[in-house]
Amino acid sequence: MTAHPTAFVDPRATVHESVVLGAGVRVLGASVVGAGSILGDGVIIGHPAKQSVVETRSFEGGAGAVVGANACIRSGTIVYEGCKVGTDLQTGHYSVLREHCVVGDNCALGSHCVLEWRTTLGANARFQNSVTTAENSKIGANVFLGPHVSMTGGRYMGSALVAAGKLSAAEYAEQERAYLETPVLIHDDVRVGANAVLLAGSVLEQGCIVAAGAVVGVRVPATYLALGNPARVMPSAAAGKSG
Repeated sequence: MTAHPTAFVDPRATVHESVVLGAGVRVLGASVVGAGSILGDGVIIGHPAKQSVVETRSFEGGAGAVVGANACIRSGTIVYEGCKVGTDLQTGHYSVLREHCVVGDNCALGSHCVLEWRTTLGANARFQNSVTTAENSKIGANVFLGPHVSMTGGRYMGSALVAAGKLSAAEYAEQERAYLETPVLIHDDVRVGANAVLLAGSVLEQGCIVAAGAVVGVRVPATYLALGNPARVMPSAAAGKSG
């Protein structure tokens, strides 16, 4: 292992001897970092979730994360505990994978991407800069998301009212019941253009296309096109003929 003097590896962690660790890297908990991986300055692997921090009163008390072989994780990126990342991951700078995300092999995330907790991502995904998923989103293989694509985890924006005591947690859960388990579902081979918004309840079936800037909150059938705000759905061959 080639490590900058300021890098820290938890005694519980397993880091392959071929791994390179930049300045200030922290590999926490029982994390595993696979052969040939390169972690840029300030990268954190196995950052603890809030519950772990509260229970241990420490930012080093989490369970760790797994990063597969040949990852290239650029500076400032944080991978939370419970994440399982396949081989050949590439990230830009300052991306965040929240707790318990699962990422397939050969994925690329641009700078400032956020995978919210329990996002599942298939192999060969390509996310451009500043993509944000919703909690519990399920995203298939070979998916392309353009820059600044965002997803929402609910429809009613009630969490602030819960915090203020104006709405009970049970009432909020009932409002969002249809969306909590899988707010956004994206099947294989889907392409989504820049600045599109995928609202909770969106289902993008295999091979469909979402145009740049579209606001989607419905099911888009396989190979169809969604465009506009609110999105209109049409066979992709007819897109050029729409008035």
